[in-house]
Amino acid sequence: MNFQNELQKYHADVLSLAVIKNYKIVEMIVEGTNIRLNTKFQAASISKMIFAFAILRLIYDGELLLNDDVNNYLGNCPLVRQDGTKGKATIQQILTHIAGINVHGFDGYPVGS
Repeated sequence: MNFQNELQKYHADVLSLAVIKNYKIVEMIVEGTNIRLNTKFQAASISKMIFAFAILRLIYDGELLLNDDVNNYLGNCPLVRQDGTKGKATIQQILTHIAGINVHGFDGYPVGS
């Protein structure tokens, strides 16, 4: 595939692609200007899908239960709700956004970091 054509087609400056097979990166491709294999990208909302997939895979493998209290896995960093109270939340509640916890976004990495 000619990635330069794809970059032009979608008006993108760079492309970073990792091919994963059997849980290992088997190939990495970068195209565009001012990009290297170690260039950092903002993960943004795609990290939510990857996290949910990983959790559901652990549930499928029997490592977690959907209704487990997440505090069982957080060690000495217990869940704190928006109102500041410590509380119980299940994995299902977190994945469906009804756990009463929230973060207000991530400002990203400083330029040059």
